[in-house]
Amino acid sequence: MAMHFAKGDSSEVLGNPLKSLQWLVKKLDSQGLKLKAGQHVSSGTFILPPHLEKGHYTCDFSNGFGSVDLTVE
Repeated sequence: MAMHFAKGDSSEVLGNPLKSLQWLVKKLDSQGLKLKAGQHVSSGTFILPPHLEKGHYTCDFSNGFGSVDLTVE
C-alpha cells in the first residue's frame, strides 16, 4: 500500500493549536483534574483524513507511540 502524506495549516485548529490545549486544561480543571508532567496530548487535526476503502490500514507513530491497525470491510 502506498504511503500518503498530507499537509495542512495549524490555524485550522481553533485558530491556533494552543487554544485547544488551553480549552483542555480549563475543562480538566473544572472537573478537578490536571495534566501530569510528561503526559502527551493532541491539539487536534488540521488535515482531513483520507476516504477509507475496503482493506487493511496501519498507522505508525514516531517517538515510541506505537502503531494502530484498522481493517475496513
